[in-house]
Amino acid sequence: MIEVDLHGFFRSCIVMEYPPEQMLFRKVIEQAIRDVTHAGVSREHVSERDVADQWLRGTGDDGDKDFRLVCCMAGLDPDAVRERFICGLIDRRMIERVHDG
Repeated sequence: MIEVDLHGFFRSCIVMEYPPEQMLFRKVIEQAIRDVTHAGVSREHVSERDVADQWLRGTGDDGDKDFRLVCCMAGLDPDAVRERFICGLIDRRMIERVHDG
């Protein structure tokens, strides 16, 4: 099982420490976290937030098959990513802190 170092995960997305294809899948996870934590109230934002939340929690129509695949392609343990998201250990502030330095 691959351990998830959240700070290192987002830092690696900035400095490109992984192969490009792995970076792509890490960015997919980052975007889902951004979508689920977006404060917008428009119908589009609410819909994107709901879809991202279902994808990260594994409650969408496809279960968690796509989420698991994306995590594996990103080199991350899907259960660890999901657990940390559900516990509130992954959020927009964490992403922004890492991007800001």
